[in-house]
Amino acid sequence: MHFILTAKNASNDCTFLFQVRGGPKDALIAFATQPSGSLLYQEAFLATYRSFVTSYELVQKLIKRYSYMCAGKERQSVKVANQTFSMLARVVDELCAVEQTRKLIRLIAKFISRLISEDKLKFAKILRFATFSLYNRTMQFYKTIKTNGTDGPQVNAKTKSSSESNSFEKLKQFFIHSRCLIIIEKDLFFRNFTIFDFRSVLIAKQMTYLDAELFHLIEPAEMLWWAQEQNEKKSPNLCRFTEHFNKVSYWVRTLVLESNEQRTREKVMMKFIKIMKQLRAMGNYNSYLAILSALDSGPIQRLDWSKQITDLLKEHSVVMDSSHSFKNYRTLLAESRPPCLPYIGLVLQDLTFVHIGNSDYLQPEQCNGKRNLLNYGKRWQQFAILDSIRRFKSWYV
Repeated sequence: MHFILTAKNASNDCTFLFQVRGGPKDALIAFATQPSGSLLYQEAFLATYRSFVTSYELVQKLIKRYSYMCAGKERQSVKVANQTFSMLARVVDELCAVEQTRKLIRLIAKFISRLISEDKLKFAKILRFATFSLYNRTMQFYKTIKTNGTDGPQVNAKTKSSSESNSFEKLKQFFIHSRCLIIIEKDLFFRNFTIFDFRSVLIAKQMTYLDAELFHLIEPAEMLWWAQEQNEKKSPNLCRFTEHFNKVSYWVRTLVLESNEQRTREKVMMKFIKIMKQLRAMGNYNSYLAILSALDSGPIQRLDWSKQITDLLKEHSVVMDSSHSFKNYRTLLAESRPPCLPYIGLVLQDLTFVHIGNSDYLQPEQCNGKRNLLNYGKRWQQFAILDSIRRFKSWYV
């Protein structure tokens, strides 16, 4: 017999809130399709179901449940069938490009044909639209993958003789790739410019445009998969975003260290400290921490710096203090007003800790000796992390 274990949370007005704590896989799926079910549970289910069931298996089960409920003539059965179809449409609409397989598309296409034959044209149209949306996302995804050299500043390991010209070539990629409206003379890129020819706020804006574009492409499922498997094929957009972070950090270190003159190095350091200040004001903590990690790295810290630079850098380094689980950064992020670009590395760390620190199934002693009950408390924790990212992403749609 299917059942769902719940925990009671008493509130101040003596009422009780029921939260799903665990249950069999099929029971959790059925509970997500209840017309009177919790909307919060449904959102948590959609965000985390890939941790215990594949998308193909879920689509199969939802189609089967829809068919079973349609066979019943009771009013409640019709409501459940409609809610099940609504859940199915959401699942298909939110599938990732890497999940699209011929097997899955055949399954959905067969179900659409069946809906048409049953004269349920409205449902067929909704599901067909969701399928076409998935197809378009997949085509755009593979088109992006095939495009080389557009992930941000291109950094070469070897330093050219004309160091400042080479440095500006890297910065130029920000302006070219961002596709932002910037009024620049036509012959700008045919001259030898340096980063000092651009205001810090302008450079920070271009970096933010780049980060926002890559950040918006990340699917919540990619972060969930990465915490469990660290599979690059399943998390391509996430990998591109983290690679971009590493490129920016390496780019900054290159510009600071490529000069042999102390005065020039300090000038570059001051420039990046000013850019960091602008990034922090814009709420772009991704590039902010990319630059900060570069300036706080061993090769740069081993050099002698003026007291002014040391003091300014200390003010920012406090943010990266890892004590108390990066409390300073979390406080800074919580106090920031959206839109914001969070540091994705800490998000992945939190998801990994939740995955490692919690078992997938409840212990028998927690549920009257019953076995194979999924630990949904773990999924609630994962959802809390993913939902915070979803709220940040919604500003960049």
